[in-house]
Amino acid sequence: MICSDEIEYEVPPPRPDAAHKRVLIFFVPGNPGLVEYYHQFLDIIRKQLITRESKQNVGYYMHGASLAGFDVSPGSRQIPSKVQPLPLSLDEQVEDVYRRVERTVERLRVRDSIEGDLPVILIGHSIGAYMVLQTADKWLSLAKQGPTNMRLSAGICLFPTIYELSLSPTGRRVGVRLQASSTTPRVHVLSTDITMLRSL
Repeated sequence: MICSDEIEYEVPPPRPDAAHKRVLIFFVPGNPGLVEYYHQFLDIIRKQLITRESKQNVGYYMHGASLAGFDVSPGSRQIPSKVQPLPLSLDEQVEDVYRRVERTVERLRVRDSIEGDLPVILIGHSIGAYMVLQTADKWLSLAKQGPTNMRLSAGICLFPTIYELSLSPTGRRVGVRLQASSTTPRVHVLSTDITMLRSL
């Protein structure tokens, strides 16, 4: 299934007639929160999984969803987990991502009669990588309190956003230059300086 606000694929196991495991790959986009920007990327992952050679007989669900409030399609299934005004704060987006993962896991478990938990691999890009880490932290806290309907087995952070970028060494150097009154006419020089910095 593909639409503007959600992308969902199923990758059958190499040997569908034999006993097999199932794994959910859940993708969290970065700015501007639209999963459609990642359609080609997710399709490449799907094709790689189809052609993989593995001794393990595993089938994959792949699901990616735009962030709450970034829906563009009428009738989207992007319904926030609780009624609250948009836009959501970053913490509220993390909470909503967690609820979306939970709902996706439960829908697949019921539909395909999966017993026990469903392993989940979270993938996030940019600010989505931060949300993946926060979602994992929330799951770990809840898992300590009792069983959950899923098992977080991996998290993949692609080009994670840097928290408090302005406080990093590079951020402080750039901040000093931006505060100088004569910076504006030489912004192109500043951008070249930034690209030449090798580390934060």
